[in-house]
Amino acid sequence: MEAYGRYIVGTGYNSVTNRWEAFLLDTWRTGDTNGDGCVDDTDLLAVLFAFGTSGTGYARHEDISKDGVVDDADLLTVLFNLGDGCN
Repeated sequence: MEAYGRYIVGTGYNSVTNRWEAFLLDTWRTGDTNGDGCVDDTDLLAVLFAFGTSGTGYARHEDISKDGVVDDADLLTVLFNLGDGCN
């Protein structure tokens, strides 16, 4: 099974939602939408094709800022990290 850069590292009780939840650790590179360890043209195209759509980064990896919409902030994050090499 592939981890896709997200690991459960613990649990805790969330008093706001009144339930136990997992603590997640994301190890993806900033701007990497598909978890391949590279910020490249594939990530740029993914953000461009998803531009304007809703959904948080937990369900839609193109929403890098996790603000609920794929927008210019997400596009700029990919552009600023484009071509910095791969893990």
